[in-house]
Amino acid sequence: MYDTCYLARPVIKLVLIAAAMGTIVGCSRQSPDEHIRTGEQLLAAGRKKDAVRAFTQAIEIDPRNVKAYLNRAMCYNELNLPNRAVADFSKAIELDPTSAYAYDQRALLYRTVLNEPAKAGADRAKAEAIRSGRWAELKDLRDKYPRGKR
Repeated sequence: MYDTCYLARPVIKLVLIAAAMGTIVGCSRQSPDEHIRTGEQLLAAGRKKDAVRAFTQAIEIDPRNVKAYLNRAMCYNELNLPNRAVADFSKAIELDPTSAYAYDQRALLYRTVLNEPAKAGADRAKAEAIRSGRWAELKDLRDKYPRGKR
């Protein structure tokens, strides 16, 4: 006769390995990008609150994911929660200070919703400076690596 515990060990070991690898249904953990894609689909379907949850899950997995903050900020803006939107745009700026888009969007909220023209002006100026710097970099690259006759 076989010892049932002896036979069960390999099966238990396989179950534990599969669970650790996330291959058992319900045990897999989505990547931040998957949550972002889900959030974008939910937003496109008009399910803004569900989209916020998806973007929040992406942030919980990767707190440095700028795209998740930007998308959640846009949802908050559409849900008429401007202070939360500004907070997320500010976090995106903190994580990526070269994001002209984040400065532009925060400036728009400051100007149109929160009635803070000084902050709006400062953000617009910063966004313009970022864009100007990028154009200068592109011009330098074009000068350094000229293309053939067009």
